[in-house]
Amino acid sequence: MTRWNAEGVHLKDLPYALSRVDIVSLYRNMNRCMLCMRVGVNEAGVCGVCYSMLDGEPLKAVLEWTMGKRP
Repeated sequence: MTRWNAEGVHLKDLPYALSRVDIVSLYRNMNRCMLCMRVGVNEAGVCGVCYSMLDGEPLKAVLEWTMGKRP
């Protein structure tokens, strides 16, 4: 999976997007997933479905948000 919606962030760009508080805040305020634009997101702006499919560097970046290491 790279992304499910043309409006979403490409998977390879997810670590960069998660390094930017303004981008994460945008998706959290919209309550839309960064990857698929599904409604309902976690602290990192990613939905449960996409979160369950992440691995490697993108997963590490999301975990920083969900574990409270990011603002």
